[in-house]
Amino acid sequence: MALTNLITPAVPLPSMEISQIRRHNLRRIIDEEFNGNLAEFSRFIGKDPSYISRYFSNKNQMRNIGSTTARTIEQRLKKPHGWLDQAHGAVREDSDTTYHTLPKDAQNLAAAWQALPKAYREVLKEVIDTLLKTTRKR
Repeated sequence: MALTNLITPAVPLPSMEISQIRRHNLRRIIDEEFNGNLAEFSRFIGKDPSYISRYFSNKNQMRNIGSTTARTIEQRLKKPHGWLDQAHGAVREDSDTTYHTLPKDAQNLAAAWQALPKAYREVLKEVIDTLLKTTRKR
């Protein structure tokens, strides 16, 4: 099973605004389906990259993804109607919505970490701490 399949299924997060959910889902699509390449995603849906980047700019200049744009993106990506409006996986309310991504390796590790039982996580923490201490001594 691929590590990305281990991510928690969609859960409703009523306290999140629809704009945050859409932004998170769009960021996820760009990361997972376009390897984080905003320009490639923009070309695919027929929009200028500067237009799409405004959805992820600093909070004072950030644009919301409107319903018409959300439905267009869903259609182009063959996602079900309303897919962008639903939380898919773990989304923190306080997450930073500025566009930046972790490398794919780190995303896969995070997904695998979430799927592990707590006891396994504790063992891995000890292994990582030991490795870090060893590395610092060099």
